[in-house]
Amino acid sequence: MTRKSILKRLGRVAWIFLDNFDADMIVGYENITETNADKLAKICMSNFDPKFSESVKPGDMIVAGKNFGYGHPHTQALIALQKIGINCIVAETFFPPFFRNSISFGIMSVECDDITKNVNRWDKLEVDAESAEIRNLNTGKTLKAKPLPKVVLEIISKGGLVAYLRDKYGQVKMI
Repeated sequence: MTRKSILKRLGRVAWIFLDNFDADMIVGYENITETNADKLAKICMSNFDPKFSESVKPGDMIVAGKNFGYGHPHTQALIALQKIGINCIVAETFFPPFFRNSISFGIMSVECDDITKNVNRWDKLEVDAESAEIRNLNTGKTLKAKPLPKVVLEIISKGGLVAYLRDKYGQVKMI
């Protein structure tokens, strides 16, 4: 697979969050210390849609308004989203620690003004991080995303921060 294809994602909009959404709510506050990825995937979004984890397909995306993922930088929501197959998040803006964590997990995360006004749940999107364009294949509309720095594109293309560091520096030991 070429770098360019890794920096393009095609998928359905599995959920649309409004502004100021605390990502801990994706798995529920009571589960923010859970480390089992299978359990987190099963309960992912169950407070909003009990069948969410069953309806998501690998490659689906999340869309959000402003300040997505604010709050404590817990990674359980990202573990759950990644396990069920979410590989891209498009938000109007991200809470900075959530953005950094999502990139570290290899989940393509891009900012796009007014994305929530231009998509509906289950629309099919093509997100191209390299050209900073998002195409809604249902409506034909193309939106401009905020360009990602070169190093962020490199981390995404490697599948996350650990893989990027291993590629750049050799063996990386996890503490």
